[in-house]
Amino acid sequence: MVRRTAFLSILTALSSVMYTVENFLPFPVPFGRWGFSNSVVLLVASEVGLLDA
Repeated sequence: MVRRTAFLSILTALSSVMYTVENFLPFPVPFGRWGFSNSVVLLVASEVGLLDA
């Protein structure tokens, strides 16, 4: 239980950092985003389960 919580909190922090870095990258289309932080959500959904994602 503790390992799972620590794993999810590390991945949440990683996703937050990726989202912050993503805001500094230019996007060719106005009001668009790259969506790199969504890859962490997909990783959690595939490895841990949809309920935790």
